[in-house]
Amino acid sequence: METQELADTRTNATLVVSVYLLATTTLIVPVGHAGDHFGKRTVLVTGLVVYIIGATLEAATTSLPMLISASFLQSAGTAAMPLAQIRYVVAPVRVGRWMA
Repeated sequence: METQELADTRTNATLVVSVYLLATTTLIVPVGHAGDHFGKRTVLVTGLVVYIIGATLEAATTSLPMLISASFLQSAGTAAMPLAQIRYVVAPVRVGRWMA
C-alpha cells in the first residue's frame, strides 16, 4: 500500500485520533492500579518506553491499519504519564479530586 492512502480522507484522521483518545481514556484506570501495585516510577518509565516505541512505529508506518495500531500503542504509554505526574505534584489526600 502506498502512503497516499493515509492522507485520503478526513475519516482516516478522525479514526486515528478517536482510537488514540479512546485507548488513553480506557487505560488510565488500569494503569493507575498498576502504579499502585508496581510503583509509580516503574509505571512511568514503562509508559515512556511504550510511548516512544509507538511514536517510532507511527513515523515509520505505511498503511492505515499499522498507523491505528501504532496510535493505540502510543496511547497506552500516554495513559501512564498524567497519573504519575499528578501523584508527584498533588498531596495524596487531594489526588482523587485532581483526577476527577
